[in-house]
Amino acid sequence: MPILNIHIGALLAGAGVLGIAIAFAAQSLLKDFFNGFFIMLEDRYGVGDFVVINDMWGAVNSLGLRITTLQVWTGEIVITSIATSCLFT
Repeated sequence: MPILNIHIGALLAGAGVLGIAIAFAAQSLLKDFFNGFFIMLEDRYGVGDFVVINDMWGAVNSLGLRITTLQVWTGEIVITSIATSCLFT
């Protein structure tokens, strides 16, 4: 039943596809956020701790909800995502 010459079924189908696309895009953002939140809540590591993340070892310079910044032994600053990190302390 078209209202104002707009088919409601097509409009609802388009809104559903758009909702699924937004959900997939937000999935990694939410995953990073929750992982970072629990790292801070559980105090797994903090600024100044020496850690090994993704085969890089060094001192933690900063810790955020989505990224961890390390200063490796060469003096370089390395930024790594919390979601993809494998941590050994």
